[in-house]
Formats: sequence, C-alpha cells, structure tokens
Amino acid sequence: MPGLNELNQSDFAKILNIRIYDFWMILNYLLFYNGETYIMTPDGLQYTRYFMNQLIGKTTTDALHDFAKSLHALNITQVEHSLIMALVMCQPDQQLEDQESIHVVNHCYMYALYVQLCSTRAENKAKILFDNILEIIGRITYINELCNQNIGKI
Repeated sequence: MPGLNELNQSDFAKILNIRIYDFWMILNYLLFYNGETYIMTPDGLQYTRYFMNQLIGKTTTDALHDFAKSLHALNITQVEHSLIMALVMCQPDQQLEDQESIHVVNHCYMYALYVQLCSTRAENKAKILFDNILEIIGRITYINELCNQNIGKI
C-alpha cells in the first residue's frame, strides 16, 4: 500500500501483529451475513454462528456479527473497502515509535477515502458515510480486544 514505506520497519511489524484480527474482520466481513457465518474451515466444514458461540463465546460472536452488519449497511465499493483497510492499518497507536509518520499516512488515506466517497455520491451523503466509516473504525479496537481474549487463547 502506498505510504507504508514511510513507516519504520519496527512499527510496521507491530501494526501487522497488533491488528491481525482487525485486518481479518475487514477482509472477511462479507462472510458474515443475515446473522449467519459463511466461513469454511480448511477441512471443509462450515464455521457457523452456532460453532462460533461454542468456541469463542456469544459476546465475541455477537460483536463480530454486529461489526459486519455495520459494514454491510455502508454499501461500500471495492475501492472504498481497500481504503478502509488502509485506514485500519494506519490508526494511531501509542505502542508505535514514529507517531508523526503514522499520523501523516492516516490523514492521507482519510483524504483519499473522502475524495473517493465524494466521487461516487452527493457530497452530503459522502460526509455522512465518511463519519459512519470513522465511527466503525473506532469500534474495531473493541473487536480486536475480544478476539485476542477469546480467539487468541485457542
């Protein structure tokens, strides 16, 4: 992704490790639909919501489904989806050494997302959608914490 070469390697490694569940959820939210999960395990079994409840708990399962439902409601394009992934990767984090670089890259991706939204919608609708996206991205930290607690232990 453009701009990530501006981050130092240590911060980039931390981002990849710290935000693994964030990336997974943003990439795979489409597999959560109408209250069910359409994830296939490597051995070909469907990892349904029932099994998710059993393995990672109802709280985490519900949070993942609610998050996915929020993303579905946005009706975003593939380009917007890609920019959201970049924004998630570039969220400020106190664990990172070079705060200024992550801040600059984050704002560049925010601007790119806003311009993209405005190019596909009326400006007032784009502003509302942009605010909704930022709110959803803000919630991903909670999702990551739940996943670390309940999936990480498995």
